[in-house]
Amino acid sequence: TSSPAKELADKQRDLVDTAKTGDSRKIVGATLRFLEQAILVHAGLNVRGLLADERQEALESAAIFSEDAARLCELLLRCEQDRFAPEPPDLQTVREASEEAIRLVGRISKTAKPRRTKKTAEALR
Repeated sequence: TSSPAKELADKQRDLVDTAKTGDSRKIVGATLRFLEQAILVHAGLNVRGLLADERQEALESAAIFSEDAARLCELLLRCEQDRFAPEPPDLQTVREASEEAIRLVGRISKTAKPRRTKKTAEALR
């Protein structure tokens, strides 16, 4: 099995490759998987286990700057909505979102200092 950081690098590579295709739904899925793994690596959180309205506070509690946490939440929500939309999302829009996700995660990787304590994990349940 690989480390979470290696999985993040793999998901970023997959996102970059997928963004070159013309399949907007696949790009959305790759962006969502990349963001979820990045949050796990840099904040120690599994956002799949959180309701959308719990994410911002949880990310900030995990030492993600408020502005970055808000943007992560917006990107996650947009990906989730696009993933299940009846019509495929706009290709250029999802490509831009994927590029923004990579930039945002790059910034977070330099600033986040996750506090992985049992107390924090229990408080978020």
